[in-house]
Amino acid sequence: MASVARALAAVLAGAALIGVGCRPEAPPAPARPGVAPAGSAATTAPKLRTGDFVVYGVTGTASNGSFMFVASVISDEGGRLVLDVGTKRGDAAARQRRVVHGPGELDAIFASMTAVEASGEARDVTRERADVKAGRSSFTCEVISGLRAWKGRTLRFAVAECPTFPWRHGPLRYWDPVTNETVLSVEIADAGREVACDYDEPGCPETEVCAFVEKTRSACVPFASREEPLAPPFAPGSWFACTQRARSAAKRSHSFVGDIFAIDLIGPKEASVVVVVAPLSGEVHVFDGCNEREAGPDAFNDSKCGLGYGNHVKIWDGSDIVMLAHLAEVRVARGRIAKGDVVGIAGVSGQAGKRHVHMTTTRPAPGEDPQRLLETPGFKGPVPVRTRLSMARPDQDPTAERVDLLGCSDDGVEGYLAP
Repeated sequence: MASVARALAAVLAGAALIGVGCRPEAPPAPARPGVAPAGSAATTAPKLRTGDFVVYGVTGTASNGSFMFVASVISDEGGRLVLDVGTKRGDAAARQRRVVHGPGELDAIFASMTAVEASGEARDVTRERADVKAGRSSFTCEVISGLRAWKGRTLRFAVAECPTFPWRHGPLRYWDPVTNETVLSVEIADAGREVACDYDEPGCPETEVCAFVEKTRSACVPFASREEPLAPPFAPGSWFACTQRARSAAKRSHSFVGDIFAIDLIGPKEASVVVVVAPLSGEVHVFDGCNEREAGPDAFNDSKCGLGYGNHVKIWDGSDIVMLAHLAEVRVARGRIAKGDVVGIAGVSGQAGKRHVHMTTTRPAPGEDPQRLLETPGFKGPVPVRTRLSMARPDQDPTAERVDLLGCSDDGVEGYLAP
């Protein structure tokens, strides 16, 4: 792992890249007795590969406010790395392309914009083991703590040394031990690998699915599978159909990572009111602040309401979050709900083109607080969940079929029955 000096340089370089004015003055690097130099056998991190990325969050009085530092590997061919390096502070952002041939040059990129000068030796240095989370992975690290002089002040520091973290730069904090003022804090906001893919020939591993992570960028992303089938969100015996309208760049109705396994379900066309029920039991959270669209092409309908999902409910069973969206109205309050209980009426609130129920299942990341996802309108888990839906075709016994293999069509001609 890189030295603290390099780690500081990495994130503080972001401030210079973005043009934030005067360059922040970094606290000095603490002494690291007994730690091998970066690039040696003792600290050599796993090789970076195409698609690897890292996001650092930087705060503190020495950083002139908060900003994000982002780096990603564009190519790892021919013994060299092509990196896309950038920073973002509010609405201002800057990016640049850099080429490196080894760990030393990688560290030099981060250190090129600022100089970190040590000032005396670190005192009262202690070390302890700790797990540091980076994206969906955790790394066993050694946290080095102590005191260090800087600009006439004595600061306390804590720096994580994580030899198996590919980016070689771990989290750290410098603070005033008397006032507890944070001079500089660097956290790993996210890290992982995104491998570009194409819907016609995705080439993703069996445990990943091709999904859009931005409007024009798709990647192979990990997904989970739910063992217990979900019931259709309609009363038993009701006719329903699934529909798929090609709206995205991938000619799919649902192509973004949070909705890659989502389905749109419609009830009987002749029914003026389609009652929506809970497909599972659990804890229900409600958002009902959107206006339902009236008839006519010029009628008011806020497509961004509820982050585009309109009125919706989210049901959490302790493992997965099931969202039912675009409701005309919600008929349930926050609390516990049983499978089959009424939750609302199918509608076109939010970004919906016709009356239907949008159902998608996601899962929180390991260690993530699900309450934040449940309580924030439109938020879902970052892990898409492939589910099966219990149904019956006319004159056939009930079965459970994967939602991504259903023969959905825009006119919904193929119908099913809710068992």
